[in-house]
Amino acid sequence: MTALTIFLGKLTLYLFLPKVRIKRLRYLLPGTIMVTVVMVFFSKLVSNYVLNRIERLVDIKIFGSIVIFILMVWFIFLAYLIIFGAILNATYQELHECLAESRKGD
Repeated sequence: MTALTIFLGKLTLYLFLPKVRIKRLRYLLPGTIMVTVVMVFFSKLVSNYVLNRIERLVDIKIFGSIVIFILMVWFIFLAYLIIFGAILNATYQELHECLAESRKGD
């Protein structure tokens, strides 16, 4: 269910945010699938790491600083991943359509 939610969220994000006209839905699939797989895999990895660290840490100050650092790195990684997925989609569309058209009204 999580993977489906991430997939649909990224699909709508990649459909409505670019200033270029998306002619077919299949041009959005490579980046969306790649982002979904990587996000699901790494979210499990990060959650297991944080849960293991909670059991070992006694002092709350150390725990707070470690978790905040991990979350900051996680959000930066997600931002780069979403941008990479958009670049992958744009490259895939550019290979098949040869020229990207701007949306009307832009």
